[in-house]
Amino acid sequence: MRAARPVAVSGSRERALTVFVVTLAQFMAVMPTSSVSVALPTIGRDLHASSTSLEWVVDAYVIVYASLLIAGGVLSDRQGRKGMLLLNVPLAALIICLGVFLIPRIPCNRGVAGFDRTGAFLTTSGVGLLTFALIEGPKRGWSSVLIIGSFVLSALGLAVFVAWESRHPAPLIDVLLFRRAPFTVANLAGLTVFFAFIGAIVYLSAYFQQVEGRSALGAGLAVLPIGVGFFVSAQVSGRIVGRVGPRLPMVLGLGLCGVAMIGLLRLRSGSQISQIWWDLLAVGFGGGLSLTR
Repeated sequence: MRAARPVAVSGSRERALTVFVVTLAQFMAVMPTSSVSVALPTIGRDLHASSTSLEWVVDAYVIVYASLLIAGGVLSDRQGRKGMLLLNVPLAALIICLGVFLIPRIPCNRGVAGFDRTGAFLTTSGVGLLTFALIEGPKRGWSSVLIIGSFVLSALGLAVFVAWESRHPAPLIDVLLFRRAPFTVANLAGLTVFFAFIGAIVYLSAYFQQVEGRSALGAGLAVLPIGVGFFVSAQVSGRIVGRVGPRLPMVLGLGLCGVAMIGLLRLRSGSQISQIWWDLLAVGFGGGLSLTR
């Protein structure tokens, strides 16, 4: 009994270190979006950029990130997750060093078919055209040929992508999974949470800087309760799911997010952070709670 105990402790420690390194990598992946969103008013003022140009500052990163997320996941399955993880400077330099020694190797799933390049092209172009139309629509006019054409081509590309993936022997996405209601609802919940989460950071950052005259650092500190709430609830959501299943925490989290966002409607010029900090905390807490795992 005593001889077996160090092995269990060692294995538990290795798993904890692996989770720590992967969490750092996830932090690095989302950090550019959050940090640039907070700095948008300063960027716009210094570069004399329009609101449309500022949207592209964030979305130039987000489009590439979202479009390549599927392809990157498949490539990591085929080529090795550890190798694909080790991407960015300077924080990545530290994560790479930690990852080399602390992340165990996971067997590759190379599959019987090659990488689905056609599927990767279709999803990237479809998402890119959709984002272009949504951002440029207010400026160019929703009835302009370019915007309508972008919407049509985006819908066509994504429809062809679904048809292609349903017949490919090694698809990027198993689209048949969306026939399962729990899978579809979980993905829609994740989309809703991140839409509210990122949107709140962008617009609250603009409010605190352009209306209240805070610095970028001051605005970042003002929206800090969102991140704190998200961090705290994300730590416990997995345990709750293990005990009662994913439905209850997901519903409670989405409900809490919705109520908190409605509460932010009372934000006015001159409102103090002391009046809304708990709304921000609730947005983050509900977001982390609803992203069950």
